[in-house]
Amino acid sequence: MAAKRPSTPRPAPWRKHAFFIAALWIAALVAYSNSFRAGLAFDSQRVILADSRIQADTPENVHQIWTGDYYNGTGSSALYRPLTTLTYLWNYAVLGDGPDAGGYHAVNFALHTLNIALVYLLGLAVFGEVWPAFAMAALWALHPVLTESVTNVAGRADLLAAFGVLAGLLCYVRSGSSGAAPGNAPPKAMKTAEGGAGAHGVPSGPSGPPGPARADPPTCPADGAVGRGRARWRRPPPSACSRRRAASC
Repeated sequence: MAAKRPSTPRPAPWRKHAFFIAALWIAALVAYSNSFRAGLAFDSQRVILADSRIQADTPENVHQIWTGDYYNGTGSSALYRPLTTLTYLWNYAVLGDGPDAGGYHAVNFALHTLNIALVYLLGLAVFGEVWPAFAMAALWALHPVLTESVTNVAGRADLLAAFGVLAGLLCYVRSGSSGAAPGNAPPKAMKTAEGGAGAHGVPSGPSGPPGPARADPPTCPADGAVGRGRARWRRPPPSACSRRRAASC
């Protein structure tokens, strides 16, 4: 008998996805490369230069950030964004960026790249194929609608809120594809991550005082869980969906 030829090891799937994510990051870096030279403009001057709470890393300042509003008395505001302000404190006092805008822009771009990766992973979970997920993430990475959120330091609130929404949605979709039988509760770890990510978006932004947050999945069309391999969304019949909604009211 002929000896079996040794099989060539196949590259790990994560390497392919890492390549696509890296390509998206490079494209975003090229698009936003000139933002690192931008200064502190518009609301960024109020939340960085005029906010004394972020200029020293002290327990008193942290307490004031958690109990005060976003603009700290520099203007009429009902915004509550303590997590966003804490990142400004981290830039100003911990990293030593002070009034230098370069470090703030770098953190904004890093958050944007993190959201790009989340959109790509969400696309994989929804479509089950690389190219639709890549196109979805590329649209997020390069669409002009996100320019202000990335290039304006004060746009960090939008980036952090987007992270909470994307991470919570990804956890929810992944919990539906974890192999549990339809109707069974998703794993506790995934449910905890989903709730934590959703709660993260409340004190980050983009606007409004904090309110009660719910991490409950939607009633319809949640019955169509994402299956293994290629994602298949199976919506229940309209009549059944309508009956469920009527019963939940």
